[in-house]
Amino acid sequence: MKISRDNHSFIEIGEIEYMKIINKNFNEHCTKLSFYAMSEPRGITLIVLTVTIVVLLILAGITIANITGGDGIIEQASNKKTESNEAEKRKLIELAVTSAQMKEKFELTTNTLTQELKSAFKDNEELKVINDYWNYKGYKIDKDGRIEKLLLPEEYQQVEYIENTGTQYLATDYIANEDVEVVCKYQFINTQAGDSMIFGFAKGNDRLYAEFFEQNRWYCACRNSGYRNVGGVGINSTNQYMANTLILNNKQFTATGTQYVQPNATYQVDNPIELYIFAWNVNNQPQYINTGMRMYYLTITNETGQCVANFIPCYKKSNTSNTIKGMYDTVAGKFYTNQNTGDDFLVGSDV
Repeated sequence: MKISRDNHSFIEIGEIEYMKIINKNFNEHCTKLSFYAMSEPRGITLIVLTVTIVVLLILAGITIANITGGDGIIEQASNKKTESNEAEKRKLIELAVTSAQMKEKFELTTNTLTQELKSAFKDNEELKVINDYWNYKGYKIDKDGRIEKLLLPEEYQQVEYIENTGTQYLATDYIANEDVEVVCKYQFINTQAGDSMIFGFAKGNDRLYAEFFEQNRWYCACRNSGYRNVGGVGINSTNQYMANTLILNNKQFTATGTQYVQPNATYQVDNPIELYIFAWNVNNQPQYINTGMRMYYLTITNETGQCVANFIPCYKKSNTSNTIKGMYDTVAGKFYTNQNTGDDFLVGSDV
């Protein structure tokens, strides 16, 4: 602020009087500013109003999305309720299994297990017998009382087995080395003409396979520079057409209930390729497709004991009669279908 010419100078009036004059002029100036501010009209501009509305709409959208979206509050609450119901279902099954085991001295039977499950759930849902296990409300119960959730998506229907008729095979996407363990349940349903592969691959001397030879003999191998071959294992006519479990790893080959061990065999697979089921993958071409075999399941476990593939026979549900058959890998979450031309797989009954 500037003092006008009418005001006394600092020299004429002294320091104290000079500061009083300055303060007086300053207060008068502030009073005028306050009057001007109070006399101006108050309100908001159209631009401010528009921006406010836009911000409110954005916030409202975010709130609605958080409530109703895929990961919103409603969806999360629904998921929690589903998880709670599923946990309660499993708990009731576990209690029924334990009760049935106690009544049967830990040897489960279909009749006793059925009674206990009906008592627990108060309904008449059927306990399905599937070869060596039971299926109840989407859970697998084995003969030892172990319970496992069946993990097929809703659009797929599990079946007892898929069956090829001489042309069908599956390409699994899985590259298996010598350290894996392959376990499957299979059943030949007719006389095999020549070599008939259950699963396997071959690229040069790198091989992993299990096959059935026409002269009632088994062959399997996993080899490279070292060699492992359980060959010429005889199969009697009783076991030939039964549903049997097969185990192949770097210590044993088990087929038709007999275990063949070669603990001193050393070998490795340097250049593995994709494993085929129902056929032998020879340099990415299917060979030795068997002429009639059922596959009930196939699992692959790596060297650390982790299950890396779990193939379950099923078909994809459809509104028409043209359902697609194959096997669903619950680890990869992928459905595998026939890679050959011609007819599709046959399937067993629904599980």
